[in-house]
Amino acid sequence: MQSEGDKKEYLERKSQLIHDLKVKLNSLSLKKTGKPVELKLEKLDTMEGRQKFEHSIEPLGIGHLQITKHLANLESDETLKRLLMAETKCIVRLYVLSAYDLASRDNGGFSDPYLKLTLGSKKYDERDIYQLDEPNPSFNKYYDFEARFPGCPPLVMEVMDFDDIFGDDAIGTTSIDLEDRFFSVDWQSIKQKPIEYR
Repeated sequence: MQSEGDKKEYLERKSQLIHDLKVKLNSLSLKKTGKPVELKLEKLDTMEGRQKFEHSIEPLGIGHLQITKHLANLESDETLKRLLMAETKCIVRLYVLSAYDLASRDNGGFSDPYLKLTLGSKKYDERDIYQLDEPNPSFNKYYDFEARFPGCPPLVMEVMDFDDIFGDDAIGTTSIDLEDRFFSVDWQSIKQKPIEYR
């Protein structure tokens, strides 16, 4: 927790650092290329923007200083704020191919696995298509969920054992933190996200 005074001092120092860097970059660029450097910090949110900026300062011969990386780090709090304040609605597609060596939940035989998937209020229950006595099931399906970021709940995946007499048992469960993946720097830096058309 920081006080208002500390926050104000940090923002002033940061602003001064960025201003000084802009002045020095422009001065060097005017000497070497005859034109100023165009530096828009919001463009450094994406990998494409960082690469474009690095390419623009290449003629200055200062690549070894990693200025783009330092600027992105300085601006990271603002970048994160911009990303968190913008709500993004998207489709999350989960591919489930297969499982292997599933634990047996039946006496004297293999489990009869099926999937239960949950993301918020959307649920998939594949109980009607369980696989009889199969420790290595192949599912080969995909499941679509609507999600909103920030605020997306975790995706819960359960592998269940069908049992009509004694009730179904859980074989295994996992929870996938979609927000962690969505807000990762690597994912956010890709401007053209992969889109699947089927």
